Amino acid sequence: MADEVVYEPTSTEETQSTDESTKPVKEEITQQAEEETLPIDDSTPAITVEDLSLPDGVKADDEVVKSFIDTLNSSDLSPAERANALLKMHQEALTAAGEAQTQAFLDMQKEWRERIESDPEMGGPNLEATRARIGKLVAQYGDAEFRQAVDLTGIGNHPAFAKFLDKIARDMTEGGPVSGSPASGKSLAEKLYTTMNKE
Repeated sequence: MADEVVYEPTSTEETQSTDESTKPVKEEITQQAEEETLPIDDSTPAITVEDLSLPDGVKADDEVVKSFIDTLNSSDLSPAERANALLKMHQEALTAAGEAQTQAFLDMQKEWRERIESDPEMGGPNLEATRARIGKLVAQYGDAEFRQAVDLTGIGNHPAFAKFLDKIARDMTEGGPVSGSPASGKSLAEKLYTTMNKE
């Protein structure tokens, strides 16, 4: 009995069959890649102010919040563009906060100086004499670290601190009475600066 001839597909038919069997897998991979690179789908619910939860006591600027939400909801931006936009907003917010703190410090210093200038004992016609007394005291007993701390914190402009130094300066230059234990024989300055007479 002669051998039966088995049908053998041509190379073209084999290629078509292979393409058909792998087509669903290719389509799935392509679809996943597109979903990972596409911007936010328009069907995704938009984020609103009510969706944001700020820490207790924190008040966000309305314009900043609006810009933040608009960036998150923008379908015109790619994920990378959206991330860069949010980073830029963060940096701008940090810069604005730093500038606000600096201005608040300068305003406080100005208010303190005005209080000293209007003080009935230290200010007015007595202002120059007050500055001279305190300046002499600091120059004689305040080292470089003390002066640096005063400059850094701005405490030298505080009326209470200035009055404190001025009282010490007056007692030293005018020989005024010193409260406390008189039996010790030490002046107020000697009590505060215990090393002032040491070589």
